[in-house]
Amino acid sequence: MKYIHSDSQYDYYIDYFQGIEVRIKKDKVTQQTYYSSDSVAKILGFNNTDEMIQSNSDITNIFLDGMNTGLVIQDV
Repeated sequence: MKYIHSDSQYDYYIDYFQGIEVRIKKDKVTQQTYYSSDSVAKILGFNNTDEMIQSNSDITNIFLDGMNTGLVIQDV
């Protein structure tokens, strides 16, 4: 994981999973790690988040629950 930059609340990183760029941010206070929804969509084989959301698979529904509860970030 390569550190990119930080702001008052988060540290931002980039990494790769099987050649796919993964954008990550980590909360400085809670240490909670968040993954970009677009990065996750591409890892799961979709072109983007919108295409993933339109899918009705179980994995997509679990991911959408994470977006709704704030455990998944929509953009870094």
